[in-house]
Amino acid sequence: MVHGFEIVISGLISTLAMEMVMRLTTGMKLANADMVRALGSLVTREYRTALLPGLLLHVVFGVVFAFFYASVVSFSPAHTSASIILITTILSIFHGLAFGVLLVILVAEHHPLPMFRTVGLRVVLAHLAGHVTYGFCLGLMFVFTRLQFTH
Repeated sequence: MVHGFEIVISGLISTLAMEMVMRLTTGMKLANADMVRALGSLVTREYRTALLPGLLLHVVFGVVFAFFYASVVSFSPAHTSASIILITTILSIFHGLAFGVLLVILVAEHHPLPMFRTVGLRVVLAHLAGHVTYGFCLGLMFVFTRLQFTH
């Protein structure tokens, strides 16, 4: 049986880990991967008021995707610790690649702030790294919280 509270906590912690990777990437000036403010400014249309809505959106998406990942894991035939971590990590690779493509095609061209309109390979790779971190941490959290996945 899958328990919602554990999935919520797993999603929150994994989203935090993803955000740490994104902030590190941005802080080291490797790429403009400030996903929280990019999301928030889609709502507020300005940088200075984007933090709170961006955090809220990112956390909500992180928890919602944790439930999706848990559903996929629950339908997999293997439920060993290694298989759970592998499944969530592989899912996150596809999730990150899909998000990267959407970022380049849709968001960058139509973002209200010019600073988020420039998306290159570094930004896509930063988001991929963030998503893989999310998936790996989510798998670890599923194992750590001893979620029981059954059909």
